[in-house]
Amino acid sequence: MLSQPYKTFRLLNLDIVLGALCGACFASKSFLVKPSTYFWITLAAAVWVTYTINHIMDGIHTQNMTGHKRYSFHYKNRITLFVVAYLVSITSAILVLLFFEKELLLFGIITSLLVAVYLALNNWLKIKSALFQKELIIAILYTWGIFGGFIFLAKGINLIQLLIGIT
Repeated sequence: MLSQPYKTFRLLNLDIVLGALCGACFASKSFLVKPSTYFWITLAAAVWVTYTINHIMDGIHTQNMTGHKRYSFHYKNRITLFVVAYLVSITSAILVLLFFEKELLLFGIITSLLVAVYLALNNWLKIKSALFQKELIIAILYTWGIFGGFIFLAKGINLIQLLIGIT
């Protein structure tokens, strides 16, 4: 039986954030690059905001009728979560503009555009097609979000690093 704090941790997508940070630590070692503290803060924020907004939208689209606990939680708490996501996004944007390396700024812009296109296709345009594999796209964006910054900081990628990122 899972404890309530752990359930809340998972409902708030913090398990996903922790996984992203662990993956980024691995990528940092693989690319022999040590990004600034601001990178780690904004990575955590970006992952949390992206997953939270996506789950809010899923909760709204399903009208809280799926019985899925995560969607139900996000649907019921959508206003609070959206306000917190907005404040986290603004804070992250300020950190990025003031302290990020140029390479990471470019990476962040590209990644933000990719995520925005995904969210638009998935939530607003409601594309339902065999070609639009939601979980595959999420996996690719997630991996790109973790490894891409290190590719930009290292100014390239070798075959071993590519294979590590793919696997």
